[in-house]
Amino acid sequence: MFTYYTDSTGTTTVYFIDQSIGNPAGPPINSWLWSFGDGTSSTEQNPVHIYQSQGTYMVCLTISNGDSTCTDTYCSTISVGINIPCQASFLIYPDSSNTSGTYHFIDTSTGNPSVWFWSFGDGSTSYQQNPVHTYQSPGLYLVCLTISDSLNLCTSTSCDSLFVGGNPGNCTCRFDATTTGLTVDFEGFTSGIDPTMYTWTFPDGTIQFGQQITYTFTATGYYTVLLTAVNADSCTSYYTGTVAVQGGSTNDIWGQVIMANSFADEAMVVLFSQTPGTVNFLAEDTCHVDSSGHYYFANLPAGTYYLLAELLPLSVAYGQYIPTYYESAAIWQNAIPVVVGQITNPYNIILLPVFGTTYGSGNITGFIGTQLKAFGSGTPIAGAEIMLLDESDQILAFDVSDENGTFSFENIALGSYTVHPEMIGKTTVDADLTLSPSNSSISLTYVVSGSNVFMSLEPAPASQEVAVSKVFPNPPVNEAAVSIRVPEARTINLMVINQVGQVVTSANADMQKGTTTVRWDVSGDPGGLYFIKISSPDGLSIIRKYSIIR
Repeated sequence: MFTYYTDSTGTTTVYFIDQSIGNPAGPPINSWLWSFGDGTSSTEQNPVHIYQSQGTYMVCLTISNGDSTCTDTYCSTISVGINIPCQASFLIYPDSSNTSGTYHFIDTSTGNPSVWFWSFGDGSTSYQQNPVHTYQSPGLYLVCLTISDSLNLCTSTSCDSLFVGGNPGNCTCRFDATTTGLTVDFEGFTSGIDPTMYTWTFPDGTIQFGQQITYTFTATGYYTVLLTAVNADSCTSYYTGTVAVQGGSTNDIWGQVIMANSFADEAMVVLFSQTPGTVNFLAEDTCHVDSSGHYYFANLPAGTYYLLAELLPLSVAYGQYIPTYYESAAIWQNAIPVVVGQITNPYNIILLPVFGTTYGSGNITGFIGTQLKAFGSGTPIAGAEIMLLDESDQILAFDVSDENGTFSFENIALGSYTVHPEMIGKTTVDADLTLSPSNSSISLTYVVSGSNVFMSLEPAPASQEVAVSKVFPNPPVNEAAVSIRVPEARTINLMVINQVGQVVTSANADMQKGTTTVRWDVSGDPGGLYFIKISSPDGLSIIRKYSIIR
């Protein structure tokens, strides 16, 4: 694992910081090999590298220890010299005592943020830029930092996992697990002084003692088990491991959904089956990931399957990663199919990041449906993913068509873009377009017919001419906004509703023809999921959702 930050002068100088850990029972890490993605490399532990040009690079770090019994490689995509308004990032290091669970958190974000919100994973939070936090008990915690600038024009969230186990002293522990159906045989191991007691804690609260134990789970799934080892000198060590209980079935598909620096916190994985010899797909099942990003599909018949993972609105990183096919593909034609019977679990899905757009006066709106206007009013398609890419095919943003079949990319810089509708089993004709001062707003119409998605020269149906953007920024800190485009002057009602259905606020707004940005105060609203409903007496009803993190 590694993190990085760019030079404060805005050049292409990048500082890399090794965050790897080794095997406590073996020799320490003593070899680092960096590949910077531009044909150069380094063997330093924490190198400083100067890129010759702006762009996106795949950086890989390979580590090994003294006797080569431990080797590992981690890769991550980084952006160098690209104008990203703000990007959250941070470093963690333990207090020098490291016996009280105290850690220092250092903000390394870019974009001149003025608001910092830390969530330490144990229910505690902080608004300090570089807080110090003490954990009360050992365990694995997901730490998240959300930043914002003074005008709330840019927000960004980054998360990383932190294992708090205290100072292992002369004793460290781990365990191995062997599963047979729902029954798992556990064996604990230690280094240093032999412990006098092994204590096993299971998710249902059951506690067992002994170096070798057997435990039977009640259902298939993923379970986190805590092993505590204590020796005669009261040296205590903790180890947390995840066990996959498969119930003896050979036709299971499982894995983890992974973001850049952590596992997905709130995500859904969709399992599609493919009819042999066709491009027909059926959504067979869905699975909500657990706290470690695991998903699990059991007792599947033989066949070919596709996996699609996407973050849910309650995720701290919602909007920062696109829906991604296994293994790490943006479009279904590049995805790797999973063939049951030739299975090799786990099937980990690495989410692809969104690089973000640059603020400007450009707007791209559109409609996606199943008919041309010439053959009817057009039947809207809801839930279609629409991606916005730059000339280098970097994914800048994505939207999901609403119940009216509309999508939009608002307030983006003028320039050249590609718009790609993504629907599994469909072949798409992309739209390559250029926003200019004389043509800063473009409207697109996509038609879905059979296994094809193509562009229509017909304008969107008149009923779709009202367009509402996503809520931005999302998550908001003090203020939230939407852009609303209307074909003629009208009065609309805006109603904010919380996740239990209570109306938080309601107001009418007189809209003039064109696009208007409507803002509302959220500084006093507690954390959670919210909806804003835009409606009018003539039947308009559009809902957008956003999350507040406190």
